Amino acid sequence: MIHHIPEGNSMRLGLNYRKAPGGFVVWWAWYNFHRHEGTAYRFRLRLHMKPRIIWSVSKWDVIDSYVLNRGLALVNREWLEDTYASERDKRRRDRAFAQFGP
Repeated sequence: MIHHIPEGNSMRLGLNYRKAPGGFVVWWAWYNFHRHEGTAYRFRLRLHMKPRIIWSVSKWDVIDSYVLNRGLALVNREWLEDTYASERDKRRRDRAFAQFGP
């Protein structure tokens, strides 16, 4: 799949290209289903000022990015179980005082 992506739009899986100031950008993006990881190989040819070839590789965790973009946080299951157990214990003690208080 080859996609022409105007500047400011998000990339898609496959080969993406766009015109950049003084050159062009081509990047190959794909998703690893086993590790839930996105990867992009980016190649930029810049012909203005100092002509350069710029090469970069970026990898990111798709689930972590999804959670952070929505203002949420990942929490370990053990921490949740401990918190729930302490809340349940506190409720059990408070209920006894509420029922048989002075």
